[in-house]
Amino acid sequence: IGDKSFFAAAGEKTASKPVSISRQDFRFDPRNGRIEPLTWATSRWGNSFDDAYNRFVCQNTGPARHVVLPRRYLARNPYLRTSTVYQSLAKEGGTEPVFRTSPPEPWRLVRAHRRQSLGKPANPGEINATGYFTASCGITIYRGDAYPAQYRGNLFVGDAAGNLVHRRSLQTSGVTFQSQRADPQAEFIASSDNFFRPVNFINAPDGTLHVVDMYREVVEGPSWVPEDLKKQGLVDVLGATDRGRIYRLSPPGFKVPAAPRLAAISSTDLVPYLEHANAWYRETAQRLLIERQDQEVVRSVRQLFISSRAMPGRLHALWTLDGMGELRDEDLLRAVKDPSSVVREHAVLAAEPRLRDAADSSATHQQLVTSVLAMAGDKTMRVRFQLAMTLGEIRDKRTTIRLAEIIERDVADPWMRTAVLSSSVERAADLLVRLLANGRLVGQVAGDELLKELAFTAGAERTSVELREVVSAVARLSNQQHGRRLQSGLVDRLLAGGQLAGREGALQKIAGELISELLPRARTIASQEEVVPGQRVDAIRLMALDQFSQVGDLLAALVDASQPVEVQRAAVRTLSRFSEAKIASVLLDKWAAGTPVIRGEIISALMLRENWTGSLLTAIEEKRVLASEVGATTRSRLVGHKSAVIKKQASALLAEDVIGARHEVIQQYQPVLKLTGDAARGKAVFLRECIGCHRFGSQGHDVGPNLSNYGRKKLPPDSLMIQILDPNRLVAANYMSYIVVLDDGRVENGMITGQTPTSVTIKRDKDVRVTILRKKIDAIKSSGKSLMPEGLEKKVNQQQMADLLEFLMSVNQRI
Repeated sequence: IGDKSFFAAAGEKTASKPVSISRQDFRFDPRNGRIEPLTWATSRWGNSFDDAYNRFVCQNTGPARHVVLPRRYLARNPYLRTSTVYQSLAKEGGTEPVFRTSPPEPWRLVRAHRRQSLGKPANPGEINATGYFTASCGITIYRGDAYPAQYRGNLFVGDAAGNLVHRRSLQTSGVTFQSQRADPQAEFIASSDNFFRPVNFINAPDGTLHVVDMYREVVEGPSWVPEDLKKQGLVDVLGATDRGRIYRLSPPGFKVPAAPRLAAISSTDLVPYLEHANAWYRETAQRLLIERQDQEVVRSVRQLFISSRAMPGRLHALWTLDGMGELRDEDLLRAVKDPSSVVREHAVLAAEPRLRDAADSSATHQQLVTSVLAMAGDKTMRVRFQLAMTLGEIRDKRTTIRLAEIIERDVADPWMRTAVLSSSVERAADLLVRLLANGRLVGQVAGDELLKELAFTAGAERTSVELREVVSAVARLSNQQHGRRLQSGLVDRLLAGGQLAGREGALQKIAGELISELLPRARTIASQEEVVPGQRVDAIRLMALDQFSQVGDLLAALVDASQPVEVQRAAVRTLSRFSEAKIASVLLDKWAAGTPVIRGEIISALMLRENWTGSLLTAIEEKRVLASEVGATTRSRLVGHKSAVIKKQASALLAEDVIGARHEVIQQYQPVLKLTGDAARGKAVFLRECIGCHRFGSQGHDVGPNLSNYGRKKLPPDSLMIQILDPNRLVAANYMSYIVVLDDGRVENGMITGQTPTSVTIKRDKDVRVTILRKKIDAIKSSGKSLMPEGLEKKVNQQQMADLLEFLMSVNQRI
């Protein structure tokens, strides 16, 4: 491979100490031992490349994914939020059909019947014995030379649970791919043998695919098989663990060639193998040449790079020269003009370390820089995509012009927008001014969003004095209809970035005249229900710069159930930026009609100022706000408040709701185990108290463990009750709650479900997900507790607990 590294897919746990690779793929350089985490793509069971070295991965119910965004580029811009880094190439979540020919194992039929009886229609792969991907593994792109041409570049992936090998064709789509089933209503391989478990593949030296067959009675972990069937001896979860097979998938008439011995031949004889039709030969020859560092063959490799008619030959010669330390600027000048877009793309990548060298003033180097910059006009989008990311590595004033050229052409593509933003951290202000002056993006939905992201980065990265030109460019938009609609959003994001950098006040002074012009218009836009919510939100945010006397009533009126949720949320947050004492009563007046989301926003706002927090406690005392509606995190903040007055008041008010010592509560509830429970009544308790974080059947949310899930461990009633009453006694790492304190004083809490170099995504009750910039995080720490709160005994009496246990135990018995 081009960068001479080995790649690996990582699961959820790692023993690595020097470099954290938890939930991330990684690569290592065998020459220096350096380990580098790669983009988090939730890949566990496969990692493959095509001839252009695009990377593909898979995961149980995600049969095929193309990793689009490299981690090293995302890490450059700390103001860039990214929630996904891969393109799904097939249906996910147990919904991609497969066509097995083996009979379903009896235990699968039993398990499927039990799941269906629980009324869980959400995931076909979970409730059916067969028919869907549930054990994807070994994703591999075929790159051999033994099969007909139509198979080359096909994607192969096993479904180990279905005893089959699936094949898909790939089609380029922008900077990524689309795929479709290559064998309609059938599979490339579908075995009648239930022990056939294809878990991996390799492009072999003979040009065929070889299949690694795990060959087991059960490929799942033992906990996924019904306990009663195991106890009865109907299923042997360890059956055939002493076996395994490797197959060669031979086409008709195939003759096995002689085994290659490339390590035994001379370096000169290795060079022609760089353009072999079989990728195994190309990669092996490249590896051996780089290992040997035989300078005698440099001329031959360069000649092959110049004369080879095969794209792979020129590509491997390029990277072999690089690996031997013999790649010249002249070689790269040839490569950036190569007829193959793949070679041109890799030429940009190979040139990247040299482009960082601003000290090289040689004519050839300058010609190389100019030629690479000119590739902004390349006819192939994938080349422009790589260039957009590489431009962030170049210290040249012309990069801004080229970034503008690329994004004006490709703004509709979300991957391209992210690539440009990743390269814009040091030139966001200049790029924004240029794009606003050109005006081609203004008025496009995707264009407006990109411009606002640039404004945020510029506000955070540049001093207020340096932003005068940006403010002037935004002011000039007043002459355009679409531009006037965008101004509020640009100013709001500019100031938000400035606030992140601690320069909001100085920036407000520079933009004062423009802000004065925009505020009356913002009030009008905010109140117009026919305006799209996004533009109304921009206007509402800007109103934080107005006088409360001018906007207070309007903001209060917008916190109304008739308004879109995003408008209500923006109004609450804008109100919270004023300091008037009456704001607390304004917000509390909206409590009764507020949805759970808006009530959460109101409490967050009231916690920002000490006098408002006092009003919240008064509302609790007057029963206008129920103590049970105050979440565990807010409750802890109240009873531990820095104000002695608030701390005392909160402790007194919440005394009746104080959660007792867990061992005492468990002792008090021991009589429950002798009561007769009713499963139907217990289900009603579950739907009332547990559905916000647990799923049962098609109802609820997948935050905590799925209570109708086939993988849940069977527990006796006493153990189950202990887990309910003392959820923090034993907390699995993936259900640990984290507290995230933001730089504006707000607090988010939930489970961490995803991380990129610049952002963190958390999930909380009702499956709400929030992506937070690391730059906005003041502190993040584990609560040491489960996301499930203590104190359920305050809402569930002993008979109701008996009913709940009966319901949950009936679920256990039928799985």
